[in-house]
Amino acid sequence: MTTCGLLVILEAASEHEAAVERFLEHAMPMVRTESEALAWFAVRFRRYHYGIFDVFPDEAARERHVHGPVAQALGERGPLFATAPVFHRVEILASKLPPDLPIEADRKGLLVRVTPHRGRAAELADFMRATRSIVDKEPATTAWFALRFENGDLGFFDAFTGSRARRKHLMGKAPRELVKHFRLLGGIPRTTLLDVKAETFAA
Repeated sequence: MTTCGLLVILEAASEHEAAVERFLEHAMPMVRTESEALAWFAVRFRRYHYGIFDVFPDEAARERHVHGPVAQALGERGPLFATAPVFHRVEILASKLPPDLPIEADRKGLLVRVTPHRGRAAELADFMRATRSIVDKEPATTAWFALRFENGDLGFFDAFTGSRARRKHLMGKAPRELVKHFRLLGGIPRTTLLDVKAETFAA
């Protein structure tokens, strides 16, 4: 069961962007030594801005990962980054892990974050959990997670087989249902399109 996750925000120093990409793309062997990481994604938000998103069965597994080989390698590569990595601990409200299928090279992702309307956080969380039934019918949405951040914000992290699949999702039922539940939102959702540079999943 997937209960918690970690979103790490990274900003590459201007002269080290390529080195940061190489580090993230070659970090998978280290992650695979950590059998408790159920899924791990290295992503690119935009130029100089990268991230790691991973999920775990429980808090103890997450804390072991925070002090594990990938975190240690990040610390050793401090000069590659313009700022220190920012760690966001998240609760996983619901998830869809990928089936056993080949992963295409052109992988795309999506990060959505929204602040609940005052007093409606529980309702919004219930809606986000229910969205699992929609994405289950989207085979090209290969991984999906409903999130709760430490500050109370809610959101989604999704991975797709490519740009076409992401566009189809964005034009599909899940966003339409979110619009119908706009009364639960404290503002407009912040949506970030991203590239998945590397990923691995527990066997």
